[in-house]
Amino acid sequence: MEVFRTQVRADSNAVTTEVLSDTLENVGDAISVEGLGGLLTFSAEVSQETADALRDPAQFAGA
Repeated sequence: MEVFRTQVRADSNAVTTEVLSDTLENVGDAISVEGLGGLLTFSAEVSQETADALRDPAQFAGA
């Protein structure tokens, strides 16, 4: 189940992490997720080294 999605833009060091509202719907009726899309998205600038590392997901596949 995909809970978080992290994206690193190719043309900048901006990293965006989104908590997927579809996943939260599976939590139950206790959480109302309607209209929360923007509130569940976070962006930050990271160093060039960190951005480059995040752009290469193969390195996380295990050594």
